[in-house]
Amino acid sequence: MIDKGKLLFILPLLIVLTSTGIFAKDYVIYSIAHELPLKNDVVNTKKNFYVNMGAGQGLKNGTVLDVYRNIFQTDPLNNNKRHIYKVKVGLLEVLHTEDGEAIALKKEFNNNEKSPVLDLEDFMVGDSVSVHIQD
Repeated sequence: MIDKGKLLFILPLLIVLTSTGIFAKDYVIYSIAHELPLKNDVVNTKKNFYVNMGAGQGLKNGTVLDVYRNIFQTDPLNNNKRHIYKVKVGLLEVLHTEDGEAIALKKEFNNNEKSPVLDLEDFMVGDSVSVHIQD
């Protein structure tokens, strides 16, 4: 038989740990669409970045989003310990919002000499996003 005192302690703890409100949701770029240029000399094409964050999370047209990329690196000198670096790679600007998603355009991409080397020099599916807070 289970002790009532333990049950009264464990039950509320289980409810708190399993409630969906306690876990933070990851917001990411989940899809990218771009123009198909009809000329060979077109360098920059317009791209739409689709994110799983929208009006329901407070976004509106013109909202600026920070974009981050996780860079994984293994340290062979420390039992192959895996390090994860969350690096800011740029900014998106929201064009259109729905309840839980939005469409954004590239505002700025950090690709200068003080930026880390990235696998892809543009935003990509899986990059995380959050609302940009002015300094």
